[in-house]
Amino acid sequence: MNLWVKKKIKKYLRKLNVETDTFKTISPEVANILARNTDPSQVESFVAGLKKQGAPAWFENTTTITSKEIFQHNNKPLPCWLERDYNPQDDWLNHPSYYPLYFNLFKSFSKNSQQVNLLEIGVRSGYMSAVFAKAVKCPSNYVGIDPNLYLPNGLDYAAATCKIMNTANPQFHYMLINGYSWDSKIMKSLELSPKYDIIHIDGDHTKTGKLIDLHLCSHLTNENGIVLVDDFLHHQFIQESVYLAIQAGWYKKVFYVDSFRGMAILQ
Repeated sequence: MNLWVKKKIKKYLRKLNVETDTFKTISPEVANILARNTDPSQVESFVAGLKKQGAPAWFENTTTITSKEIFQHNNKPLPCWLERDYNPQDDWLNHPSYYPLYFNLFKSFSKNSQQVNLLEIGVRSGYMSAVFAKAVKCPSNYVGIDPNLYLPNGLDYAAATCKIMNTANPQFHYMLINGYSWDSKIMKSLELSPKYDIIHIDGDHTKTGKLIDLHLCSHLTNENGIVLVDDFLHHQFIQESVYLAIQAGWYKKVFYVDSFRGMAILQ
């Protein structure tokens, strides 16, 4: 198979949201987890317990702000704001418990911090970078990883957005990486970089991909850092992946935030 055809196949699989393990670097720890059978009733009990426990004590969802306010600068939409993303049947773009909730989460977590570093796996057009840049008042660093296939030219929108945010707030710095979080070279560079305070996982939407990201990120956070797992209630395999990560001891704590599609917070 020539390289051009292989790239076309990869792109086609990404569009269908179907991904294969042949493209991934799978650690022995993740392989061992994948080889196990999971009891669905245990996952259901785990999720029910999380919902009952709720959000961490430090989270304050108190600032009233809308998505349109977040994604505007000088009364103009930021480049990340794409009208094509508006869907009245599934309006994640404007829902008050999505980006406005993330704004409050970043604001709460960064309170009294000297500096905050965020890693995002799955950038799309850069929405979360703008939320982070506006919510955090201390010096901040954003690193985003995305293969730039799910949304063609998504990293271009993200770069343009981050540039505006940096101009508006020189304390905000950013770096965008075109690639996959499971790529061995990217994994190695992340492991050698400074630890992160916040990691947002919204990349590969398969059980294998989610477990790879969860295992990787367990080594990338600092002692008090948090890992945010988006779409927790939107896909059953994400609930299962978080459950398995906790069972494997990759994380010590887990919380639940009642966001638009549910969010798990791991430490």
